[in-house]
Amino acid sequence: MSFLRHLYLKKKSSSYTLIIIPGKYGSSKSLIIPKWLIATLVLLFLSLFTGLFLFLTDYSTIKEQNTKRMEDIEALKVQTMTQQQELNSYQEIEEDLKNKLEELKGIENQLKSRLSSEVETKTASTITLTSNRINFLEVNEEIKNLYSLIASYDRKISEEKRIPSILPSAGRISSYFGRRPNPVSRGKSETHYGVDITNSYKTPIKASADGVVEYAGWLNGYGYAVIINHQNGYKSVYGHNSKLLVNKFQNVKRGQTISLMGSTGRSTGTHVHFEVRLNGISINPLKITKGGNL
Repeated sequence: MSFLRHLYLKKKSSSYTLIIIPGKYGSSKSLIIPKWLIATLVLLFLSLFTGLFLFLTDYSTIKEQNTKRMEDIEALKVQTMTQQQELNSYQEIEEDLKNKLEELKGIENQLKSRLSSEVETKTASTITLTSNRINFLEVNEEIKNLYSLIASYDRKISEEKRIPSILPSAGRISSYFGRRPNPVSRGKSETHYGVDITNSYKTPIKASADGVVEYAGWLNGYGYAVIINHQNGYKSVYGHNSKLLVNKFQNVKRGQTISLMGSTGRSTGTHVHFEVRLNGISINPLKITKGGNL
């Protein structure tokens, strides 16, 4: 049929008649459709539509849920990786702190052995290990205390090493600090500003403390002399040497040989004139050396 011009249903008691009327040419045709078939088709269409609607609705919901689950899984993966990195970091920190703690414990023991009870009362360890885990706060506090102690100890040792508290040579003290008859000027009384230590010719003369050579050369009355500035108000003088082994501006350490004993300058025999000055004033070396030799 080429073209539908009219379409209508003729109702009967139990069915419908569908009459198809063609165009100019041709005869009309009729089709009888039972009511139950139409009802069945309508129900089938409604069922299909409803099912399709429910399917699309469920599909959209499931898709959103799956998308949300994937996002949650990715977020969980990121969180797990972050936690693993943090755990690894904590384990590394804990291991480092354990190693550092062992090292500092060794330093603490060394300091205790050197400074005896003073250190024991100040640095008694309070570190506690529970189930092989370190209390980080206690470790950090202990490390801070030990570093502070080490710095304090280093300062103390440095200060002590810059005090001329050791006699520069072994030998016999032939002349003490204070008023005395001058052996060079026929017994005329004068002030002796140091101590004289006698020994054999070219006996090594050593620095009484750490410092910087302020003068090394010929000095009237002292002969070949060395003056060391200890940079804390103290200076030490070593006179009548036969030979000088240091130069001006040279850094020297306590116990370092700086010259050889002689009898140059105003001297009547081989010896070293050892003099200590504090803030420009000569003091009795034996008050701070207590007679000790290097």
